[in-house]
Amino acid sequence: MTSCYCDEYLTNKNRKVITMPKAIQCPYFKWEQNKKLHCEAGIINFEDDITRETYTNEYCANVQGYDRCTLADFLTKKYERKGKQA
Repeated sequence: MTSCYCDEYLTNKNRKVITMPKAIQCPYFKWEQNKKLHCEAGIINFEDDITRETYTNEYCANVQGYDRCTLADFLTKKYERKGKQA
């Protein structure tokens, strides 16, 4: 499991919000940066940090969410096929 970290973003010009630390559950997660989420499947660009944060909390930092993620499902099946070929 990836270690916890804090993600912060601006909600308006005068106030900074720091979200609670989260533990990433998805083994394919790499990192988040600005409006981008980097995962082994690629880079997802979001229109804002709040949308990225919502997605990450729903899928990457959630055991049941990680199981529902189509990108994680694709990568899991890919590695299972490679394992059977070896």
